[in-house]
Amino acid sequence: RIDDTCAIIKDGLLNIPGRVNCKVVELWHRCFRFFGLFNDDIFLPPKQIAEPSMERVTGIGGVFFKVKDTEKTRQWYRDHLGFNIDQYGTNFEWRQADEGTLIGFTQWSPFKEDSDYFEQEFMINYRVTDLDGLIKELREKGVNIVDEIESQDFGKFVHIIDGDGSKVELWEPNDEEYDKMLGEGRTK
Repeated sequence: RIDDTCAIIKDGLLNIPGRVNCKVVELWHRCFRFFGLFNDDIFLPPKQIAEPSMERVTGIGGVFFKVKDTEKTRQWYRDHLGFNIDQYGTNFEWRQADEGTLIGFTQWSPFKEDSDYFEQEFMINYRVTDLDGLIKELREKGVNIVDEIESQDFGKFVHIIDGDGSKVELWEPNDEEYDKMLGEGRTK
């Protein structure tokens, strides 16, 4: 079963091919068995973990959270942690792993605590490569799709409800257009 776990990881289901230390997986497996957290009978076979052909999330597109005073929060993060802030928060700029010349962004935005954009205290935005394909797969699996895909110059968006009942935003970014529209709210 340990060899199966190593094979699953090496096959790219955790997106780290060639960099897996099977000794770490073996230690993890033994520790969990020792503490009774699982046994070989409930260790998931590869097909139950993930389908390799399935559309997937490629990263975090944004973190949105509710606060009492958005201006005070933005100012605190600017003054204490060096965020370059605009009226929305900031965008963390990074380079894409597969193509080091392409820029990617992760939005950080405080919202007023009475905002109805999301119900819970925070919402995660996940980056995806094929939003239409992923939504098709999610519908087939019975996932609650909250709204229709909305297209903007800087990407396509849709909201879903996750397994815990929280609203999650999916974003297929157009990073070139997003880069053009950013002002000072960029933290490198």
